[in-house]
Amino acid sequence: MLDTVFKTDPILKVPESVKNSFQGLFKFPSPDIDKRFIDLYNFFAECCKIKSYENSFFLRENNSRYYETIGRKIDTNRDIWKNQKYSVELDFKEKDRLLLFGKYDPNKENMLLVPPEASHKADIIHFTHEKSMILTSKQYFNTFVREHRSAHPKHAKLGLNHYFNRTLKSLEYINKKTGKKTHGAGFCQGGWELAAAAAITPELIKTLTTGGSPFNWHSKDLSDLTGYINPSNKKEVKKQRKKIENIIENNNGIMPGSPMICTFADFSKDQLLKKDFEQLWQNIKNGNEKGIQRHNDFRTWFMDPSSQSGQAFLEIYDKFYSQNLLYKGKLKFNGEIIDLRNITMPYFNLSGTADNITSIGQHQAILKKIKTKK
Repeated sequence: MLDTVFKTDPILKVPESVKNSFQGLFKFPSPDIDKRFIDLYNFFAECCKIKSYENSFFLRENNSRYYETIGRKIDTNRDIWKNQKYSVELDFKEKDRLLLFGKYDPNKENMLLVPPEASHKADIIHFTHEKSMILTSKQYFNTFVREHRSAHPKHAKLGLNHYFNRTLKSLEYINKKTGKKTHGAGFCQGGWELAAAAAITPELIKTLTTGGSPFNWHSKDLSDLTGYINPSNKKEVKKQRKKIENIIENNNGIMPGSPMICTFADFSKDQLLKKDFEQLWQNIKNGNEKGIQRHNDFRTWFMDPSSQSGQAFLEIYDKFYSQNLLYKGKLKFNGEIIDLRNITMPYFNLSGTADNITSIGQHQAILKKIKTKK
């Protein structure tokens, strides 16, 4: 039956290596499971074969189809944002907020979590109730989250300064209201936002943690990542920027998150189409409902896009990816140079050897800049 799908589907152009992998690995015990598997396979094959930035609404349209195939309808707005009590402390131009999860305890120290933002919603830092940065942090700290919400066309002109300002203002607010410094933990884009704020106002942060955050965008080991375009290739960089401009123009000035998630999926096609998918198939065959639910939880967590301001996205492309200004010590915030050497507080750098989006060299490059004592 897979042969029929491969030969007749005019949309999918599945690589021979993937065909061989699937045809060799799986035998179908029943027509019902057969159909279920092929629907799932088509979903992942489409996701992994889609080219970067081509179809803005692919994931949102296909998410429901995929989860219905599994036999469940998943609410992609994870329940912690609905059921956990929080207080709205600050509102940044209707798009972003500072949230305090739970009741403030003067006997605890403060923690500010700054989530990734390149394509995902802020609640990506809450995977499930068993694996949640928020719930873990709440055990030990007054936990604040600098939340971002998906951009609307009215946010199209919010630039990079807005991104830095909301994190800096969050730190200032926490310090003013509690009289205490805060521990800060930022992930991916949230990490370099928080590091920039720490460089500008080091007196507000007690410790700094970054996870998978790109600091040196021209790191030599980036060439090991799938799909990486070398910034020295000016022709390709210009071509890629034009694609991004077209997407932003076609989406009323915002950059949708789904093309970025498709790009990340393309980076991870071996993991998505071989290891994860093989495990899912075994769970379906064996009736392992917990395993299927775990898979559902991950896909819901990963494939839940959030849009960004088009202006800010282009600035990130130019000033980080193309020119590498933060690492070179030439990036300005409100006219002031962001100097990473001002970071002297205790610093924790969390890098992953299996991270196929941010390389270890790209993230750990900050260790060459900061002045934290070893």
